[in-house]
Amino acid sequence: MTENWQRFIFHQFHDDLTGTSIPRAYEFSWNDELISLKQFSGILTSSIDAVARKMDTRVKGIPVVLYNALGFQVSDVAEVELALPKKPKGITVYDMNGRKVAAQLLSYADGKARLLIEAIVPATGYAVYDVRTSGPSADTRVSVDSNALENSIYKITLDTKGDIVSLFDKKNGKELVKPGKSIRLALFTQNKSYMWPAWEILKETIDREPVSITEDVKMTLVEDGELRKSLCIEKRYGESLFKQYIRLYEGSRADRIDFTMRWTGSCPMLC
Repeated sequence: MTENWQRFIFHQFHDDLTGTSIPRAYEFSWNDELISLKQFSGILTSSIDAVARKMDTRVKGIPVVLYNALGFQVSDVAEVELALPKKPKGITVYDMNGRKVAAQLLSYADGKARLLIEAIVPATGYAVYDVRTSGPSADTRVSVDSNALENSIYKITLDTKGDIVSLFDKKNGKELVKPGKSIRLALFTQNKSYMWPAWEILKETIDREPVSITEDVKMTLVEDGELRKSLCIEKRYGESLFKQYIRLYEGSRADRIDFTMRWTGSCPMLC
């Protein structure tokens, strides 16, 4: 454990964390941090496994043990991966008291099923859930063009550029995006800092209107389930490619945007 922490902490300083070292330096950073994270994960997994083996996991289906490392009870959606011999037609999940909870099958590939479970786990504690591969079809993967997402709390609407032009709070009857404004990906295309370009952002740069990313926009509804709905937005700026996933979780006041990109330009800053 000490060796893992020393390897990890070695990279927690300004030139390493802020991205101002030469590219070759980060090959060492990524390698060391990945090794430590893998070993930390192994220690945590083996510790949880030792406790789980002493728990009563006798259920009708497949027992799943969830662990909460926080000092307070957590009620959230947990993503679980299970090894199954074939794709299930559907899934039903029950908590330790035999109460049916909301669940959603995300995908099945290479003998592994990914699913979401609406879970409650006590502070620094464990909870056993019973996953049964039966019932009506629960595969919620879709692939259709769409420019909106909606659950019981929010409705999100995008324009043809893939920018969020409406985020409506249904509980409070309030629009959270100002008229004429949008939540968007944009670029500052020039930052004339020639001496300290890695960390100096000039005021004249951010005073300019950022450039929207609007080329080859494609919006696809990729998940439409009981617990989570997801919209994928793909865009291009020059040779750089961008992909966003906007995810709405049922019953949660937090929506999530996951972002990946293949960056090929120089100078511009993403905002």
